[in-house]
Amino acid sequence: ERRIDLCWHFATIQNEHLIAEQKRPIAIVESEKTACHMDVFNPSYTWLATGGKTQLNHAKCSEISQYDVTLLTDHDAYDQWKVFADEWGFNISKDCEYWFEQGLISEGDDIADYYLNLLGCLCAYLVEVEDNVCQEEIDSIFNKPEGYKSDIYTGRFPP
Repeated sequence: ERRIDLCWHFATIQNEHLIAEQKRPIAIVESEKTACHMDVFNPSYTWLATGGKTQLNHAKCSEISQYDVTLLTDHDAYDQWKVFADEWGFNISKDCEYWFEQGLISEGDDIADYYLNLLGCLCAYLVEVEDNVCQEEIDSIFNKPEGYKSDIYTGRFPP
């Protein structure tokens, strides 16, 4: 099991072989803790961490430029990371900006905080999912507005 290895602080390319072996798109977050949490919550990505908001740089981007990369910033770092996304052709998610505007996360929170907040809500009651559950039912459980589409694939039902 290599889950802990996927919390890769990619200052060096020592773990680059993990990316090639996984054959999954790469999701870049700021914190190693977030990468570890998200590897459990959404294993359809290989989750890597920069080590901080200001730690994303051109050297690190060049190491992963040949892969399908999505940047998932903390709520307050979208504009800073958008520069790298545009320059390197990476996808960038605005989910945290949206969740902050909706009051679903606090200032500076990230995607893991959103999932952990949901987990806390779900722990208050037992949700039994049937085999024939549809995306609309899942969205209603998570209180998503009608027509809302996340910037990342959640591993549930394809659009």
